[in-house]
Amino acid sequence: MEWRLPDPMLAKAVEDLPTDPFAYKAKWDGFRAIVSRSPAGAVEIRSRQGTLLNPGFPEIATAGNRDLA
Repeated sequence: MEWRLPDPMLAKAVEDLPTDPFAYKAKWDGFRAIVSRSPAGAVEIRSRQGTLLNPGFPEIATAGNRDLA
């Protein structure tokens, strides 16, 4: 599958949260990834560097293969 999603957002430190209508989440530790599902149903979990993370998170990849109807 060709990787065509937007790049993941990078976190940046700020003194105060902006007041715009956005959602915010603290990132303490761990992984930042994007999960994609092709029209054919193939699921990919990628790091922000583009590394395939499916082998490390098989339960997420399997859940992504379920019918979304």
